[in-house]
Amino acid sequence: MPLRAGARLREFYAEPGAEAPGQRTAPPETRRVDHAGYIKWKNRRIFLTHTLQHEFVGFEEFEDSMWSLFYGPVMLARFDARAARFFT
Repeated sequence: MPLRAGARLREFYAEPGAEAPGQRTAPPETRRVDHAGYIKWKNRRIFLTHTLQHEFVGFEEFEDSMWSLFYGPVMLARFDARAARFFT
């Protein structure tokens, strides 16, 4: 039986306060990619990719309104929340 999308994301992260070598704590913001490849951000639909449809992605803020986008342990892009755009 395949793992649920949330279970796949959680396997990359340790429980908060119990960080193991090579693992990170879960990102503060998590979004699920819908069937068309979009995520919701502040009541807006923003296209991410068809490849990650039905998967969970995480966001970590590193500057004011600038976020890093993660799929598991892999950083995929940077996200500018003001412009609602992704950058590689």
